[in-house]
Amino acid sequence: MRVVDSLLRGSFLLILAACAGSAPEPMEEGKSIGQPRGVKLKKSAQVLFGSAAYCSQPATIDLAAAQAATPEGREIESTGISSGSARYRLLHAKMHKRVVAASAKVARDVGYDLVVRHGDILDARSLTVGDMTSGLVQALRAGR
Repeated sequence: MRVVDSLLRGSFLLILAACAGSAPEPMEEGKSIGQPRGVKLKKSAQVLFGSAAYCSQPATIDLAAAQAATPEGREIESTGISSGSARYRLLHAKMHKRVVAASAKVARDVGYDLVVRHGDILDARSLTVGDMTSGLVQALRAGR
């Protein structure tokens, strides 16, 4: 009977140790328990890459400049296609897809984990926000 009790006790301790996991990470100075990581965005924010809730290296871009650097953006501007036409919607969708893909590639290369439009970040929560516009425009122009 004592052997069974000691085996149960040992099993219980192993299960307890497995459930406990590792020790919690020490909290950074100046942060409270309830303070979320990441940045706070506007409701209408346009996220091109990453997650605002878990970012540590956010960046913004001038979306109009990035769109103008794409072949589709140049075609829309040069031909004066009206914004309600089917051709415009097709070109705009292709342009947006190209900007999003290039944003992800440039962000990964440079080390950013969030890319949004200029002005979409309401609260950076003491994170440094970079400007990725020039790198993105160069990548879009080089990708012709």
